Amino acid sequence: MTATIADPAVAFDATLSALHGRVSVDLGRLGATVDSTQLAAMSIMELRAQLAATIYTHLHIDHPGIENLHTTGPQDLADSLIAGIPHPDVVHRATAFAPEIHLVNGARHRTAELAGVRVLVPLDDIARAQDGSEVGVRIPSWRTRATPGYLVALGASGGLDPTAVARLYIAAGSADDVLPVWPELLTALASIGVAYQAKALSASRAYPRSDAVVVYVAASVATTVAEALTPLLPAVRILPTPASIFTLPVTARITTATEPADSRASHRGLSFGQHRSRVLADAVLRAASEGCSLKAAWKVEARQAHIDPDHPARNLIG
Repeated sequence: MTATIADPAVAFDATLSALHGRVSVDLGRLGATVDSTQLAAMSIMELRAQLAATIYTHLHIDHPGIENLHTTGPQDLADSLIAGIPHPDVVHRATAFAPEIHLVNGARHRTAELAGVRVLVPLDDIARAQDGSEVGVRIPSWRTRATPGYLVALGASGGLDPTAVARLYIAAGSADDVLPVWPELLTALASIGVAYQAKALSASRAYPRSDAVVVYVAASVATTVAEALTPLLPAVRILPTPASIFTLPVTARITTATEPADSRASHRGLSFGQHRSRVLADAVLRAASEGCSLKAAWKVEARQAHIDPDHPARNLIG
């Protein structure tokens, strides 16, 4: 049986309808096609995984060619991105400090408790308040391996509540688009005074992508932050298809989405794009196996995944 995506153009249905001729499934031969990419599997589970991965590269990050790369290569942009972070370190709050001094390679350390974990910290890295009280530990303001292929910058205004975070997506065609504006974006975020994390693609071969830069902020301030950052982006080339099909435009250059809220074990631990791609793959397979429209299949799968069916950038409330 072969099913090709085509549905009425209403809300997200319009996006699904626009995929007509781009995505098809043949359950009889355990195959599928996304644009010019042909998939062949040995089982339905393998087909599901392949379809989700291909939807991710074609419809979320908008870089189909990346699936033909064995690797995106080294993080050759990391040093330049680190140099663009306006603050060298951030303070990680500590819940307790032990008074004892320990010598490690001749340097004095104390034990601090960070997020429930006890670690030895050099005395010079202990941060103090104006009254002299010990409040935390200074750590580098960047991470190179927290997210594969990205350099992550940690904001200096504290952490984020993981249950109320919004992502702001900025598309870019090449590293040359990102490197000049990266310091300006981080400086603007610091001037706004919001808690944030930001990440940028740190491998030249990974471009272009619709998620070349992603900024994480509290959902309550996402629109304000996006409006403040947008004027910094005119030099970034607009891609022919600059946004993921799953995200929601918030300004002319920035789209947004919330973190997944799917409690199912099979769908936990995924990024936003991976999660939505998997759920759309589930819907495509449901439509093919049940002979229903993709619209109907998507609504079932979206609700099971706690996604607003008409606006997949958002989660269902309640």
